[in-house]
Amino acid sequence: MAFQNKFERQNTRYSYRVIRLWEEESAPFLADNALLPLATLTRSESPTALLSEVADRIGRIEEPSQQRNISAAAEILGGLRFDKNLIRKLLREEIMKESVIYQDIFQTGFERGFERGL
Repeated sequence: MAFQNKFERQNTRYSYRVIRLWEEESAPFLADNALLPLATLTRSESPTALLSEVADRIGRIEEPSQQRNISAAAEILGGLRFDKNLIRKLLREEIMKESVIYQDIFQTGFERGFERGL
C-alpha cells in the first residue's frame, strides 16, 4: 500500500506521487515559509542543526499571525522527530501559545477536563 501511485474506482482515476519527507533534501522546504513545518521532517546530517535553522527562519517572519501558526505547526510536526525539550529550547513557546492551533488544542483539553470534573 505504501508504494501505490494511483487510485481507481469505476469511472474515477487519480495518479499521484508519494513524497517521503525523510528522504527529501531540506533546502526547498527551508526556502518557503509555508513549508517550514515540513522541513523538520526532511533528511539532514544534523537534525538538531536543521531544527535550529527552522527556528531561525520562523523568527524572521514579520507577520505575527503567520509566525505563530507556522511555529505551532513546526512544533507539532517536529514532535514526531525531536525531543520536546529540544523543541522548547529552539522554538519560542510563547509564540506557539498564541497560535490558533495551540488555542484549539488547549480549548479541547480544557473542555474534556471540565466534563470529567463534572
